[in-house]
Amino acid sequence: MALSAILGLTISTTALADYDCAALTHCYSVAGLNDGKTTTGIFGTWQSSALNPDSTFVGSHTNTTVWLLTSTLPSWVEVGLINYSPGSPYGSGYEVYWAEGDSSGNFYFHAGASTTADGSEHNYEIQQNSHTNWFNVYRDYKFVGTSTKQSYWTSCSAVGCNEAGGELGVSFDCPGPRPGTCGSDLDPSESAGGFDVYLQSKSTGGAWYYWPSAAYSTDLGCGPNPSGYCLNGYPYYTYEWSWNKP
Repeated sequence: MALSAILGLTISTTALADYDCAALTHCYSVAGLNDGKTTTGIFGTWQSSALNPDSTFVGSHTNTTVWLLTSTLPSWVEVGLINYSPGSPYGSGYEVYWAEGDSSGNFYFHAGASTTADGSEHNYEIQQNSHTNWFNVYRDYKFVGTSTKQSYWTSCSAVGCNEAGGELGVSFDCPGPRPGTCGSDLDPSESAGGFDVYLQSKSTGGAWYYWPSAAYSTDLGCGPNPSGYCLNGYPYYTYEWSWNKP
């Protein structure tokens, strides 16, 4: 779950000597819906590009994902593509996944089918279930699971409560040491191919709509930071976020 959604989305290109994402355990390149409305779902379409996690830390991961935050406490549901390095307790290899977090800070990971980075496009969707506070998760319109850990039946309304993009990090158990903090640094052992993420959200009235406004956050942006130690992110439209890790 992207903490930038809670802390507020701002472009971050500050160079740090160890290329660490401040005190966070993950680095992000994300877009967040910024229309001030609660929603009942999020939908993203993107290609299956390469995701290569940090090979030097057991359980490191890279993923490209849509998040629906149901509370700024926070609690959330997410679905997308992920690749874990070998030895992770959550999975290993390139696969479809979904996950959920509750407002008590508990995390629940759900491994899906293995897949390949063949460039094919797929859809990823989270939307309100008829059961109060439950959300269904889909890939290519096929049901993959139900989140039952949420305390609310809509997203929160702050910027980033509907969010999408890339995440790179160490294991959720945060094995160390990392330079300076138990955080996530960027280095040439990890990479992510280009992902063009097209985004819609579902209104409380039940209609899907393309994002009319968005805000953006890219940790350790390329330019001030050298290739291999940076992330790219660019909004072609308010509803299209393109990101990669060179």
